[in-house]
Parts: sequence; C-alpha cells; structure tokens
Amino acid sequence: MQVIEEVDEDEAADIGNDIKFLELLHADMTTSLEQNLEQNTSVKTLSYGEVYSPAQNNKFS
Repeated sequence: MQVIEEVDEDEAADIGNDIKFLELLHADMTTSLEQNLEQNTSVKTLSYGEVYSPAQNNKFS
C-alpha cells in the first residue's frame, strides 16, 4: 500500500489499467485453453516446472 501511495496519479491509473488488462487476458486465455481441451483430448497440460520441447514430439525430423 505504501508503494501505491508514492506513485503519481497518472502512473497509478496506468497500473490500474494494466491490472484490468492482464486479468481480462488471463480469463480469455483460460477460456480458450478450456475450449481447446474439450475439443482435443490429445492435448497434455503441463504442470508447474515442466518444460515442453517441440523437438521431442516432432515426427517430421
């Protein structure tokens, strides 16, 4: 809270707008992922810390 109090009004408004944008982006990405998972059961979601490497799954190389 103290950090926010030290920010000028324009910067505080920008931060507020950025937060709203990121929340909407997160919601949109979550919805899109859920829809893709419903349509394609071959998609594997990654757990935190897992890394996806396309080279491991590349059938054309």
